[in-house]
Order: sequence, then structure tokens, then C-alpha cells
Amino acid sequence: MGLLLQAIFLALGVSLSLSRPAVKETSYQHAAVATDAAQCSEIGVELLKKGGNAVDAAVGSLLCVGVINLQSTGLGGGGFFMYYDAESRETSCIDFREKAPGVIPESAMERYIEDPTSTTIGGLAIGVPGQVKGLHEAHTRFGELPWYDVVEPSIKVAREGFAVTPTVALAISIVGNQLDENYQTLSDLLHNPETGQLYKEGEILRQPQLADTLESIARSGSIFFYNSSFTEEMVAELASEYGSILRVEDFLNYKAATRDPLISEYKGMKVHSFPPPASGSVLSLVFNILDGYDLDEIDSLSYHRIVEAYKFAYGQRLSLGDPDYNETISEVVDFMLDVDTAVDMRSRITDDTTHDVEYYLENQPLHNPESHGTTHLSVIDEKGNAVGITSTINLYFGSRSMSSRSGIIFNNEMDDFSVPGRNNSFDYPPSPSNYIKPNHRPLSSMTPTIVTDEEGSVVMVAGASGGSKIPTATSQVILNTLSFSIPLEDAVSRPRLHHQLIPNTLEVETDFSQSYIEGLEERNHVIRKTSSVGVVQAIYKEKGGLIYAASDKRKGGEPSGY
Repeated sequence: MGLLLQAIFLALGVSLSLSRPAVKETSYQHAAVATDAAQCSEIGVELLKKGGNAVDAAVGSLLCVGVINLQSTGLGGGGFFMYYDAESRETSCIDFREKAPGVIPESAMERYIEDPTSTTIGGLAIGVPGQVKGLHEAHTRFGELPWYDVVEPSIKVAREGFAVTPTVALAISIVGNQLDENYQTLSDLLHNPETGQLYKEGEILRQPQLADTLESIARSGSIFFYNSSFTEEMVAELASEYGSILRVEDFLNYKAATRDPLISEYKGMKVHSFPPPASGSVLSLVFNILDGYDLDEIDSLSYHRIVEAYKFAYGQRLSLGDPDYNETISEVVDFMLDVDTAVDMRSRITDDTTHDVEYYLENQPLHNPESHGTTHLSVIDEKGNAVGITSTINLYFGSRSMSSRSGIIFNNEMDDFSVPGRNNSFDYPPSPSNYIKPNHRPLSSMTPTIVTDEEGSVVMVAGASGGSKIPTATSQVILNTLSFSIPLEDAVSRPRLHHQLIPNTLEVETDFSQSYIEGLEERNHVIRKTSSVGVVQAIYKEKGGLIYAASDKRKGGEPSGY
């Protein structure tokens, strides 16, 4: 399977089956955890029952997901953490996105420009991982259980093994046969030693080296990963085996960043989303635009208006990047959150037709959209605290660079940057706001989201995997639940659509209603069918009532709770 085809599949973050099993949704009295790995949801719930809070459950669950869905996330990746404290009514955001190396030699930059595979495969593709730092910091600030107790369940899963799920088996089948002798360590991991063949669904996959690494992190915290002899050995191995340009100093200097949440209003509720380098501002703009409509009935006109909001919002996304190094990013975000911006864009939406790309752009550069494996989880605990975390190593199995000593699979997050002189797959030029620069964080589509009511109580926690489809998938599940009053199970399973402006094509899932498609085509949308638009994990809490959790079967997850 070619790299481009693989990237298309990976953007889905799902199995490629055209039939989709029902979403697993269950109601609970007290608390719930929704992940894309059933065993990890259960681990989160057990941590809650032991006296932990939403943060303990979220961190413990994500570490587990990194063991089981090893193609999507893990210690070699990064992401975004959002926590809502029910008592203080405050939202906290921790950005543990990967960073570019602190020093990028001219020879490396030349390879990035001349060789497209240099940002996807091998050592040059690796950014400084933030996962360990971010999760440890989140737990230190907000967790209640001992750190070791939160990590311990994942140590057990890694050491004793897990039954390979259909999603993992698919990822292994896609990547496993592409690995050459340069990536023998990962190849060895993906082959069952008992059969000599790639792991298949139901077979037990064990990761003893990763278990040892998790054990050390459980005992020593993030300092083990970022500032110890382990760090020096890890950097040396990545350089000698894969040609990485990461330095020990990059790990010593890595810090998770505290961000201010973006808060917008929709139908009297507050939507808490994640700022750049995440794409919460895209979600905020979408809801600001749609807030001016009475979206209470699903029909082709409602879908048309939703799609038009997506096109305007994704047009603004083209100017986003790392706010730590570009002062104009905050101006772009302020513009996107300004209600007057939404009013103006809504006034330009014509109910009878869509428009060409330029209609939605105001001197915006064009950008190379990225594709992700990625994972998201949502948690609500007994006290009403909520956590959303989205995490990734980027494409399936990241850079394919795996440490034989630690069992860690490292990201290929450098591919989320734009590269000067290289057009994307659709022949569009890159975005200067997101060029590769030392120590910068690349732009991401990840957008963990929490919705609260007028009293400050959590109503929903939602997020998705699926690359550029994350904001559209997340927003549709929220709209289905809060605007169209669809039960959460159906809100997650309902066929979705996606438009990111470039290319000017509307993607709809294969089982999307033909009558809606015809209504959209009458409005001049160019339709392309796709097997999936993102993978959503969501929790909905009735006011004074039950908690509903839904894990998207597009990736085979299951929620848990009590």
C-alpha cells in the first residue's frame, strides 16, 4: 500500500469496513469514562472507584491506550489536556504537544524540502515528545491518587499483554509489510514470535521493554524520561539507529505549556475549547456562526449551513501556528472568537448555493492539511469534574522509529509542519505560519472540548481522532446532542460529513442519507464518499440525572462507568 493511500486511511483513524457496528453507549449514575479501548475505559473507572478524580482516571486511561492502541499514541507522542473543575468553575489547559528540535542543521532542512518522506519516516521526522511531561504535570497539579497507582495498571497491560483488537490488527497489516531492515525493531514487535507472522486479531501482544519503562516512570516521574541517563541513552540510540537530530538539551528544556482556554457561547451554553497550536478556535468559530440559526431540525438546509460554517472556519485556520513564537496568532484567534466575525460570515452564507474557495478566504495563505492516527478520551467523575485529552504520535506507528531498549515508538510530528517549497497532495502551497522552525510546536487539528450550562455544570465532554476531521466530527456530535436532541449513542453513530475548504470537496460517510446528499448537490456541493469522518468519544450529563457515555465503534472503543 502506497504512502499516500496509507495517509488517507490513517486520516480516518478507523477500520476500513464500510459497515459500522452500533456505538456502545451506556448510562451511569455517578461517573463515566469513554476511550477507544474498552480495557482502558475500565482502568479509568477502577481508578475512580479507588478514590481518584477525573484527572487520575484520564491519565491512567491514556497511558493504557498508549499500550493497546500503540499505532496511535504513546510515550513517544504528545497532545492536549483540558480539565474543568466543578467547584471553582475554572478550565485548565496543558499543551504537551511535541516540539521541533532545538537545532536544525541546514542539511536536515534541505532534506525536509527535497524528500517528503523525511517528515514521515525515520529520525528526522521525530519531534521532542511531550506525553510523559504533560501527563505527569497534569497529575501533579490536579490528581489525587499516588502517581504510581495511576501508572501501575498500564504496566500490567504492557507486561501481560492484550488481545489485539480489529483496529490494531488493521494498522499492523497496513504498516507491518512496509517495514524494511531499517525499522527492524518495530517489525519485530509487530510479528508474533509464536507464528512468525504479523499479529492478527485476538492474538496476545506483549511489550516487556515498554513495561519496564513505564515502571521507571511510575517510580521516578517525568524526570526519568527528560533528565537522566535514560535520556542520554535514548537520544544516542535515536541518532545512531534512525538519524535523529534530537539532542539531550531538547529533552532537558522541554516544558508543557499552560494555555488559557477559549470560551464561546452556543444557545446559552459555554463551549470550552483548546487554543493554538490546537484547533479549538476553529470549533469556536463554527459554533459562533451557527448560534445565529435555529438548528432544531435535520435537513439538507441545516447541513448546508453547517458545511458553510466549516468552510469559513477552516479558511481562518490557515493562519494559525505556534503562539509562543508568533505574536500574530493571538490576533487571528481574537478575530475568530469575535462575535462580529461570526455575524459577518453568517451574513455571507447563501442558503441556495455554496461557493469557490476564494469566497471564504481573506488574504489567507494556503496550508497543507495533516492526517492523524490519534486518540481522544473523555471523563466525568462523581463531583462533576471533567477531563478531555487528545493525544497522538501522528500517522500510524509514528516515524516507525522504535527504541529496542525502552519499547517506545516515536512520533513523526514534523510532518504536521508546513515545509517551504513543497506543495501538499492537492498541489496547494504550504502556510508560512506553520513552517518548520527550531523549538516550535506544529499546528494540530486536535480539539478536546467541554460544554457547560448556564449554572457552570458540565453538560458534555467530547473530542475526536481523525486529523483534519477532528473539529467537524466533534462539532457534529455536539450539535446532534444539544441542538437536534438526538440520544448520545445515535449522536455519535449517525453518519457525518466533512469540509475543510481545501480541497473544495464535501466528504460524506458512505451511509449518509441520499436525500440529504441530493439536497446538498442542488446547492452545488461536490460530494465525495468516505468510509469515516473521525472517531469520537463523548459523555453527556443530564441536568440532575444520568450520565451517558459513548465510544465510537468506528474504532472499536467501549465506555465504562458506575
